[in-house]
Amino acid sequence: MNSSKNREFIAIAAMVTAVCVGAWYAFVQPKAKELARLQGVIEHAGSGSAQMSESTVEQCARQLADTRQFVQDVIRRNLTADDSSQLYAVIMNTAQKSAVEVQSLNPGSTPSLSSDSAVIVTPIEVSVIGEYSHVAEFFDSILSIQGFIRPASLTIAPYIANDQQLVSARFSGGVLHFNIPETLLKVGDTQDASQSIR
Repeated sequence: MNSSKNREFIAIAAMVTAVCVGAWYAFVQPKAKELARLQGVIEHAGSGSAQMSESTVEQCARQLADTRQFVQDVIRRNLTADDSSQLYAVIMNTAQKSAVEVQSLNPGSTPSLSSDSAVIVTPIEVSVIGEYSHVAEFFDSILSIQGFIRPASLTIAPYIANDQQLVSARFSGGVLHFNIPETLLKVGDTQDASQSIR
């Protein structure tokens, strides 16, 4: 009886050992190898002897150029939110070109900061009267000016003037200014970044 319990105990111990060894080879050893590899990469990179291939340098240069172009574009588009008088002029010129009559325009009142301080939002409200196709053209043009315009609401209602069927439209939204981190400003710092919005 004792010998059968001993054999049972040995069999269980062998199974537990096999499971532990299997777990080591399946999970722990690959992670340990990956850690050792990463540590080697870090030490190699930190030693300053790391060589970059020509293709890697070219790829980094392309990424830097793309980043610089992106930052310059954001800086140009931010000008819309930074200069309410220029925004006012752009909206009035767009209304004239679209043949709509501006009833009210309230750009640039009380900007608000987003919770993460990444964006400043300046509210804007525009009310216009005109033929439906002209009003549609006007708002399409407003949303495509060089800037970050975020629409919030648009209300359109029939309007009759001098026996002419027109529409009255009221648009509200926000003009966004993105706060660019200092590091990215240095990347995008070129002389042509301060062009006008239109």
